[in-house]
Amino acid sequence: MLDNIEHYFEQTKQHCFRNLDRSIGAHIAEVQYYLKSLFADHQPRYFDSEEAWELSMYINQQPRKVNGQRSKKHQFFPVERFIEDCLYRFASGVSASTYPNVEPGNFPCPYQEKPQLRILK
Repeated sequence: MLDNIEHYFEQTKQHCFRNLDRSIGAHIAEVQYYLKSLFADHQPRYFDSEEAWELSMYINQQPRKVNGQRSKKHQFFPVERFIEDCLYRFASGVSASTYPNVEPGNFPCPYQEKPQLRILK
């Protein structure tokens, strides 16, 4: 499988894709809020890697809700969603597992409706 991934990266040109998941965008805005609050309230002289790690662990353990849905069924964790999104977009042909209604080697779309992917110029 690693040989397959190396071949993929050798053959792939670098592209930038827009984040199409508003829930992840909201998560990023919350991170900005947490950091601004931390620096405003505590005025640390510097932010070391241990503090950054603790903050990232806290933030990434907070579940997000899809489009204001209230049930736990519509909750997700941003890191998991990010990984699923990256596998869906960028890891075509390298999956060792098979999924229903997905071409062999590809990963399933993590969204109910497939997003239209556009390359940014």
